Amino acid sequence: MHQWMELAREAHPDVVEKDPEATKLIGALLLEHVAKVFYNDFGSPPATLFLVLVAKPRSGKGSLLRLADAVARRLGINVTGDVTPEALAEELSEHWNTIQIWEDMGKSLTRRGKEYYSGLDKLLNNLYYLSPVTQRRKQAKSIYLRPRSYLFSFAWDTTPEEWGAVQEFLGGEMGFARRVLPIRMSDEELPYFEFKRPSAEEAEDAAKRLMAMELIAHKLKDACFLVDLSALGRRDEEEGELERRIRRLEAERSEKSRISDYVKKLTALSIVDSMIRVREVGGRPEVEIDLSKAKEYRGHELLEAVELGEEERPRPVELEVYEVGPNDEREARMKALVIFEQLVRRRMTLLADEDVHRYAELTKELLKRRTVVSKRQWWFEVVKGKKKRVVDEVLATLEGLGIVNVRTVGKTVFIIDPSARICGNCGKFMTPLCSLGVDHEAVWRETLMEEAEECFEPL
Repeated sequence: MHQWMELAREAHPDVVEKDPEATKLIGALLLEHVAKVFYNDFGSPPATLFLVLVAKPRSGKGSLLRLADAVARRLGINVTGDVTPEALAEELSEHWNTIQIWEDMGKSLTRRGKEYYSGLDKLLNNLYYLSPVTQRRKQAKSIYLRPRSYLFSFAWDTTPEEWGAVQEFLGGEMGFARRVLPIRMSDEELPYFEFKRPSAEEAEDAAKRLMAMELIAHKLKDACFLVDLSALGRRDEEEGELERRIRRLEAERSEKSRISDYVKKLTALSIVDSMIRVREVGGRPEVEIDLSKAKEYRGHELLEAVELGEEERPRPVELEVYEVGPNDEREARMKALVIFEQLVRRRMTLLADEDVHRYAELTKELLKRRTVVSKRQWWFEVVKGKKKRVVDEVLATLEGLGIVNVRTVGKTVFIIDPSARICGNCGKFMTPLCSLGVDHEAVWRETLMEEAEECFEPL
């Protein structure tokens, strides 16, 4: 990972400086396909990453993907791009270790239409679980991918305006979208006319970095890792810190599931990465893989990959499996907590900061006039009929900022000014139906009736 970060810093210093976490995640994706990392969860899933870089044009996301494309090819990993589901399955039938790097995915989806990529979400769901894939064709040879016979990840990019359409195409939060990690990159615009020619020393250093990565790929060509993550779970019959934090997290179950999955994957990859040591001897890089604490693995094959032989007949790829764990369990737990906090902090949003500010001001003006409005009224007067996924995120953001309180009475959702009080005499919000004024003493908690106290929590 260190070699990748340094290589990216030399190639695109501005991008790495403003988005180091996005750069690290792309490096983790490359490491997964070099080391073939699995972890000891149910079914021993692979630590495959499905990344979508989200930022406005000229923010560096395309530069990062193109560098990853070039490096992956040098490391012997098959790379594919904008293809149909049928072509993707065919690619995997010929190249078991494949990364899809797809620039402007949202734009392609808009230009060609969802029908062109019909079935992609279902195929991706099978690939996520390493399930069997079958495609019967009339005009060409049918395709069958055996379970756990391939390794697949992707890195796409799109804009914030197109992210909603991409998420919807992938089946929303109840579909494959919950398996995808969107990375909201900085929208800071890169320079238009700033050219930097690398010095001879910088060029030589970049060549050494790339050579070191090639040596790592060569040493791990026939290796496969199963990482023991039991240190992240319960300790002394009590819930671990990670479990407590994710349970307290204010998010949907699908979002919690996504975060927990990626904490496990990235922790497993970081443990394998810590086993790789690169040093320079005589001006050339040398690579050592520390397998001193690796255990003998017994069980079903993690990856029964096949590749095409000289006569186009599948032949097995024999991989040596190493079962490894963290050298220091406490350090692994701390590393997982850091990854957890980073993922929570960088959760994807459909809203730009200026949008949040505008909606907040409009909502404050509305509540000055009405004090209490239904969600339907607020929808039409503030967010102007935006789609539900945007409306829900706006409302959750405003509630989190303390600008509104949200209460549900029956099937109706009310949006309330946090400074308002509830009348305990009639059990109504501050509306013309209430016989008391907003500033009347009876609106304070001491005078609330039992029913009003239960149904209308003081604000």
